[in-house]
Amino acid sequence: MIREFFIQDFIYNNGLVNLANLIKDLSKRESLPIQFKLEDDSLILEFDEKNEDELFDRLFNEFILEYDIVYFTRNLRLYFDEKTDSFIEEAKIDIKEQNSANDSMNTYSYKSLEDLGLTYDDIIKKYNEFISLNKKEYSIPYNKNKGVLVCTDIKENIKNYKKYLFDGKIELDSRIHTFEDGDVQFHDICKIPKDAYIDRWDAFIYNIGSKIQKYFNSDFHLFINANSLIFLRDFKKSLHIKDRKISFYNKKEEQVELNSNLDLIDRRIQDIFSQEEKKLDYGFYYTNFFLEFKLKFFIYLFSIKESIEVAFKEYGRNENLYNALNNLIFVSYENDATFKKSFDEYTKSYKIIKFFADLNCKKLCPVFLNIFLTIKQNEKENNKKEKAYNISKAFCQNILNFSDIRESIFNASYQILTIKDDKARKFNNEFFEFMKFYIENILKGENMNIYEHSKVVGDAIGVFCANIDSKDLLFKLRNVKNQKQLLSFFKEFEFLILKNEEKARIKSEFTPSLEYIITNLKEWEIARDYVAIYAITKYKAVNFKKNQKQGE
Repeated sequence: MIREFFIQDFIYNNGLVNLANLIKDLSKRESLPIQFKLEDDSLILEFDEKNEDELFDRLFNEFILEYDIVYFTRNLRLYFDEKTDSFIEEAKIDIKEQNSANDSMNTYSYKSLEDLGLTYDDIIKKYNEFISLNKKEYSIPYNKNKGVLVCTDIKENIKNYKKYLFDGKIELDSRIHTFEDGDVQFHDICKIPKDAYIDRWDAFIYNIGSKIQKYFNSDFHLFINANSLIFLRDFKKSLHIKDRKISFYNKKEEQVELNSNLDLIDRRIQDIFSQEEKKLDYGFYYTNFFLEFKLKFFIYLFSIKESIEVAFKEYGRNENLYNALNNLIFVSYENDATFKKSFDEYTKSYKIIKFFADLNCKKLCPVFLNIFLTIKQNEKENNKKEKAYNISKAFCQNILNFSDIRESIFNASYQILTIKDDKARKFNNEFFEFMKFYIENILKGENMNIYEHSKVVGDAIGVFCANIDSKDLLFKLRNVKNQKQLLSFFKEFEFLILKNEEKARIKSEFTPSLEYIITNLKEWEIARDYVAIYAITKYKAVNFKKNQKQGE
């Protein structure tokens, strides 16, 4: 018997590759009555028809056990144990990425009172004996329609789960593809009508394609798809995707498990993005929203670029990562039950990898990460957490869209200003060089002169505010809403300089820089933002040094 399954949507394609890998790995350990061949556009299975049921069960069981799809949790519940003829506590059953409680509930086994040779009064008596002896409260595990919940081993639970998935007419619903309320979007992608039936092999392919060998973090997932199954297999193989959550040891040498399998602990990221020999800040490992996850995915992809290309050579491929991106599509699923193609245009994924490569050439990757973490970690210290959270989202979105990050940095700067010095994370000394790089390479040099002159003016204002120990000017700058108000602000600053000459310490380049900004006030908002950013950055830096000296 020959079954040929052709390339379709992103989950089905992943399922074909995952099933081929499962057969290949299992065949190394035991003799399987099946031959398979993965081609660019299909997976071909050849087996004796009389062995189909046994073969299907063996492959499904291996998938379930290998990837802990059905597993015992740490939580307990009450079961009836036929061996001891009494109620006992045992672990609850759960399903990896289940969509509803029905998935796990259908893995349990029940027996009728008649099969157990018991009456309802017997069950109540045994239940009361357990409660009295153990001093614990449980609801009685009996259902009039199902019977008594009995204790079984994992093999029986897997058998029940398989029956739940594949018995009778099978629809491509959330039992199979696991996505909550995603039917409309999912069926649009799959081109399969919602009320259509599929056979068990297709259902298995969708199931194995949706549950493993993708990147996840809590309620969102990132799938890799390609226009060739062989290429998809090779690329995923080069990534060494882990199907379990990543863990690390914190400063107290305690093991901490993250909600993601994206390996941000990887030494290659540390080498590129950490400063000198320091480790990455632990805050980098935690992800709050999908845009942040997507940005970190491309940081990871860039960091392992060389190992991907080495793996390609081992597989007989001559592509570098940039060529490979031309064949790839990244598809995200978010907890709003929608599927979205991410970086489905080659130029976008190429550009974000190239951005990090160019940053690395300038040794600015650690500076970028400092900016990212400064924005991200000041969220928890800010009393307006929702606003701070939105600043982080906007920054990630702007980086991924290759758009101006000025507004995000401006808003983040005022976050920094409102947080105590000992708790606030600050932009470091190389911040100016990063922003200059970003304007030159991403924004094509637009408003570079305004940027450079704004730094000179902002530094002067920051030093002055630190010397007179006042933030008033900095907050007034935030409230500037038009050209006229910005001009009035600069006049007020000049007046304060005259009034406090001994504390002003104005450098010679200040006056020509201020004159440049004033003569180009049509760009008043850009000037205001950059002046504020550097005023706050300098104010915090000077204040930090002053506090250090006072503490000595």
